[in-house]
Formats: sequence, C-alpha cells, structure tokens
Amino acid sequence: MRIANHFGGGARTNENGLLFEQTTSLSAVLKEAGYYVKECEVFDAEELIGLSVPQNKIYKNFLEREGIDYRKYNSKKWHPDECFVNFRNRTAYIIEKKFQNGSGSVDEKLPGCHFKKMEYQ
Repeated sequence: MRIANHFGGGARTNENGLLFEQTTSLSAVLKEAGYYVKECEVFDAEELIGLSVPQNKIYKNFLEREGIDYRKYNSKKWHPDECFVNFRNRTAYIIEKKFQNGSGSVDEKLPGCHFKKMEYQ
C-alpha cells in the first residue's frame, strides 16, 4: 500500500478522493492476482508481459523506452493516475481513479473521457 500525501492538492481537491487515489495501486492489485512486479515491469512467471506505470513515469518508463516523443502528438504531458501497458496485445490501459462520496464532481468529469481517449489514441 502506498503512503498517502496528507498535504492535499488544489483548493477543490476532495479529501476522500485524494486519499483513495494515493492509497490504491495497480501494482499491488497485480501482485494480489499472482503477477510479479519489479519496479514497473510486470511478469507472468518468467515472461515480461507489460508495465505498470503511475503518472509521470509513463513518459520515462514507457514512452521514452519505446522511442516515442509525446511532443509529436500532443503539446502537453498527460498525467493519468496509472497505466498498464500490455505487451501481449500491444495496448495501453489508462486508469483514472475517481472517488465520489456525494453528488457532483465525478459525474461532471465523465464527458471528458471521450476527449481523453482520443488524445491518448
């Protein structure tokens, strides 16, 4: 389990959502499912099957490693909460974590999914 940042984010950051994002980990879930995770590399038995990368590490541990310059495709860096890059089917799964304890915030972010999907593709 990751250690939470108790200092928070912007003025509108939801405390519960921030805690949820910081205390959940894709790598931890993969380990619980029986995969071996070393740094960002994910193994099924002895075979490297993909990468589990959070936020900024998507650039160094995936894009740069594959010789991909994001600036050729987008003018700014995207910071997904986490990403799983599956080498077997050549697919990157972008994971955006949302926690909603009441009405409002998350349902307003859902229309942005289509836009982000187009940007990542």
